Amino acid sequence: MSRSEYLVEAQYVGTGAVSAYEFDFLIGQLDDLEVVVNNASGVETQRVRGSDATYLSSVTYDAVSGGGTVNLLLALPSNYTILLLLANDLPTQPYEFRDKSSFTLRRIESAFDWLTGSIQRLTYRANRSIKTNDNTTIAAFNPMWPPFGAESMSKKIPSFSTAGTGWAPVTEWTTLPNVALAVSSAAASAASASASSASQTAAAASAAAAAVSAAAAAVSAAAATISIVGTRAAPQSITAAGGIAFTGSAQRSLWFVKSNSVLVAISANPQIAVGTVTGQELTLIGCNDTDVLTLDDGTGLDQNGFVELNNGASIRYIWDGTSWNEISRSNR
Repeated sequence: MSRSEYLVEAQYVGTGAVSAYEFDFLIGQLDDLEVVVNNASGVETQRVRGSDATYLSSVTYDAVSGGGTVNLLLALPSNYTILLLLANDLPTQPYEFRDKSSFTLRRIESAFDWLTGSIQRLTYRANRSIKTNDNTTIAAFNPMWPPFGAESMSKKIPSFSTAGTGWAPVTEWTTLPNVALAVSSAAASAASASASSASQTAAAASAAAAAVSAAAAAVSAAAATISIVGTRAAPQSITAAGGIAFTGSAQRSLWFVKSNSVLVAISANPQIAVGTVTGQELTLIGCNDTDVLTLDDGTGLDQNGFVELNNGASIRYIWDGTSWNEISRSNR
């Protein structure tokens, strides 16, 4: 493949119904592909290589002509963003030409493809780095990180010196003027409420700090990776009285399930244990045509009537703080 174009990424926005996404660039192996997923708030929730078997169901690619398809285990949720990146990061030499060996144009082309892909990846990363201006005298700029001694680095960020010659001592990030606006509108409201008295100022500062802490906790929870219970080959066995013992704080959970005895209707109340964080998503996938699990509307579930989870059937919920609310289903 001739790399006459600078193709290093493909980006899509999820609809909640699509799990296959294409890319046009050339990769030589699965680990040359990086898949990055951000939620609707722009928080990164996944970063995996093409060889990952937990988040991806499969990846197909053409190592000669380029292009391929990434298939997710689950459909990408609405307004989530997926980035497919050329990630030829390995500093290796995969092609070798020996004396008296076959010296074909195909092998030469493959070697150039690999080298060009590495350069394109390096260019992509360099374009996202901090760079000095063309007018800066490199000899006068010190790119080394200076030793800051025993000073605590907690909650601090680096900055350039005003002279532009290197790094300056770090600054408390909580003192930056736009932090409240960046992390929470509640913090901004609290900051603007500080008026004349010292007590009002102290109250606003306290509210801003609380909002920042809450926002950081929310970001941490949103970044949790998907939790998977069971597999297609070894699904979780569910009893009528026990129900589905959901637990954990992961943003997204996937359960492979079957009943413990032929056709079982869950009688537990609630049928699925309550969620721990509003907005959590849970997907159930049936794995057996004999030991079939059934769930109905009510007792903790807000869904569109009866569902029968035979082999390959699935249903997806979101925890609304009170019940598991059906988003979609796939019947077999």
